[in-house]
Amino acid sequence: MKFFATILVVLFILSFYTLSFAENYVEEEKGVADVVAPSYYDANANVGFLPSGSIIFDTKDGIFKGRSGAGSWLDLSISATGTAPFYIDATIGGGNPGLGTSSVTTYTGLTNSGLTLSKNIDSAAVYIACASTEQGTSTSCTTYDESVGIVFDVPSVGTYRACVEFSHYVNYTNSSVNMDAVFQIIQTGNTDQTTVASGNSRIQSSPIDTNHTNNVQAANPINLCGNFKFSSTGAVTLRLMYTQSASGTISNNFILADQGSSESGNRDIHWTVWQIK
Repeated sequence: MKFFATILVVLFILSFYTLSFAENYVEEEKGVADVVAPSYYDANANVGFLPSGSIIFDTKDGIFKGRSGAGSWLDLSISATGTAPFYIDATIGGGNPGLGTSSVTTYTGLTNSGLTLSKNIDSAAVYIACASTEQGTSTSCTTYDESVGIVFDVPSVGTYRACVEFSHYVNYTNSSVNMDAVFQIIQTGNTDQTTVASGNSRIQSSPIDTNHTNNVQAANPINLCGNFKFSSTGAVTLRLMYTQSASGTISNNFILADQGSSESGNRDIHWTVWQIK
């Protein structure tokens, strides 16, 4: 009996050290992910059973990962050192950039000489885009009119999501009016409006009410986003651009961004950008 008892003890000890060695091997070779609740697991293997809403820290990749459903773990873009993720948050206002009253067949930028940019809290450095050949390097432009766009330095290669919020306003006085504008975020050259890449989200705005004919005023609120893959770091320019089909007598057609009185809610144009992978 003592012999068999001794054998069992030896086997128990060997199994303990074998498991300990395997755990250390996973920790060193694959990276261990600390789960906020309930414990820690290898993010590359043993997390399939964790519930939606779990947050893990992958020590191999040095990032937090989150899960919203039964799918794969998503990079939350927070580094192991606690560095905040890249984020742009800015508003542009001071004038109402006009779209004109005739048709525009190619994507065209919006400009206004009264626009300025304000960087919001927690935003990385960002500047207003300029018309013509001037590169934006400040909150306003020196030589040419300001553009409804932003300039910022890409910190690392990857895919970024940019969004812009604004209101499209049209004023007309008769029912025989047609106004169909389509907006898109487009990456251009830093000193021109030549298309480099498109955000691939195209939103139409048609603020026309054919049931009324006497001094009609209509505005559409728009939240437009697009994804951009940057293959190098450095300055990039994103602009809000548009095409439109227009006919009839249109009195006004512009983006509401005059930052008017409190009755107008200090309306403006809001830009955000963040890295998604």
